[in-house]
Amino acid sequence: MARALALDVARAVTAKPAIVLGLPTGRTPIPLYRELVRLHRRGRADFSRASTFNLDEFAGLGAGDPRSYHAFMRRHL
Repeated sequence: MARALALDVARAVTAKPAIVLGLPTGRTPIPLYRELVRLHRRGRADFSRASTFNLDEFAGLGAGDPRSYHAFMRRHL
């Protein structure tokens, strides 16, 4: 399922390079993020013009805090 969804995301980014993606955090989307990284490394997905925002964040945690969702996304995507 993660591979199929990653291919859909890659197609959307190809169709609209400046796309804005709202991305969830937690364990569930990690396989999707792995697949997106794999596609990017193989030259099949270019996210250089895309923007993302997290759907979640903890109040009071800075972006550099390893417990923040910002840090989570840096680790996984």
